[in-house]
Amino acid sequence: MKKLPLVIVIMFVVFAGCSTGRNNEEPLHNIDSSAKIEADEIEHTPPLEYIYTPAPEPILPLEEPPVVYEPTESSIPLERAQHYINEINAIFDRDNGTLWGINLSGRPIMFADPLTRHAVANLPDAQSNMVRLGNLYFGIIPEEVFIGNALVEVWGTEWGMMLWSTVERLEEEQVLSILIHEVFHTWQSTLFGSSVLQGDFSVDDASDALTYIWLEANILLYALAAKDQEIRRQAIHDAFSVRNERRRRVQHGRHDIIAELVEGTAVYTELMLIFHDSDARLASLRERASQINSRFGATYFFGAIFGILLDELGAEWRDGLRHPSADLGRLLQDAAGITTVTPFAELCFEQYGYSEIVARIAFLEETYARITASAIDAFAYTRTLHVPDMGAMPFFSDLKGHSLLVPGLGTIFYGNIQLINTAGQLTVNYGLLRWDGNHLFQINYVIPIIDIEFDGKRAFGHNWELLLNDDFIISEMPNGNFVVERIS
Repeated sequence: MKKLPLVIVIMFVVFAGCSTGRNNEEPLHNIDSSAKIEADEIEHTPPLEYIYTPAPEPILPLEEPPVVYEPTESSIPLERAQHYINEINAIFDRDNGTLWGINLSGRPIMFADPLTRHAVANLPDAQSNMVRLGNLYFGIIPEEVFIGNALVEVWGTEWGMMLWSTVERLEEEQVLSILIHEVFHTWQSTLFGSSVLQGDFSVDDASDALTYIWLEANILLYALAAKDQEIRRQAIHDAFSVRNERRRRVQHGRHDIIAELVEGTAVYTELMLIFHDSDARLASLRERASQINSRFGATYFFGAIFGILLDELGAEWRDGLRHPSADLGRLLQDAAGITTVTPFAELCFEQYGYSEIVARIAFLEETYARITASAIDAFAYTRTLHVPDMGAMPFFSDLKGHSLLVPGLGTIFYGNIQLINTAGQLTVNYGLLRWDGNHLFQINYVIPIIDIEFDGKRAFGHNWELLLNDDFIISEMPNGNFVVERIS
């Protein structure tokens, strides 16, 4: 589902050495899994009403005919959209329900253009707002509806939605992987009950401790790579000893468990249907682990590797997902026969790459300190160009670069960054961007500028360039800053 901004809070653990003793085992630190999750309110867009135009007397008012969209009006190429829909359904047909007991072919798929809000789908919507174009359906998504790579309800139908801007920048295998992920979300309420999808399963990144997260991830990868089942079980035991410590430090709770369940099983499904070789799945998981930089981001990885390890242990685990307090981690513990954990201080982590983790965190601390100082200086003494939200924004997957939290400034994105759905395309090389507000929309990006020049519809300065759409202008504010505004 929706992926959230990335914020790192780093905690260190200093180890005097590795202890080989495992005699003082302690019971697992349990989490209250009975906590109720309130349902999100879903705004339903009312059906499109016909417009009546009064005619001159004495002719009675006539109803205007509905607008018919020609295929050439779609900003999404219909042939390419049909190609991806055919490919994804072929993947589901080849699986034919082997993975989950259900063939996912023919589920609602929608591509959405974030600039034009044009939508192309494989099925008609429940409210008949879309127009048929050959084998596809076309419509324009209302402004108030969020669009992104996510499970999105539009016109009474829940779609596995993918941004066309994402499709255009990815290889075909990556596109199909994301489509599998989002289409799987449309089946999850059927697979393990709708209650799991009715809560806020976001994770508060403020309590992150990447030392523990990376360590747990490394140990689980070690377990998956092990050929001997006893070595695998011991590594899983050690991983849950680390997780138990994270729970004790309030770095893992019920929201993490739900995110692992919802997003983790979607990633698991991606890996199982795209990669038919276990070594290829392991390589993909290692790549995903190397990119973990937040607590919420870690839940995608953990849920996926739990599912694969459960398969490796020969566990029948899918029925356990239907329980109201389902927990993939608990299912893996049970499958591995884990009832106790080793005290954290007695664990030996060198075989799991602990020294490399310490070095990596030290490097990040030094880098963040340097960039933070630069950001504070830039925002304190330099004029800024404000780029406010221009409608529903793409997910942060369309932001390239890194991020850090600067006290008093919010989150700063830096590096080579492209924003695809604001006023055209903003490219920033070695610049700084600030993100405030809700992560879905209401976003405000700010870049510090030294000089600003105009060239028609283009504004540019030191290491940045902004291309404006036809209905946008740049205005100078009384305080000397600049702001992008919509003309209408």
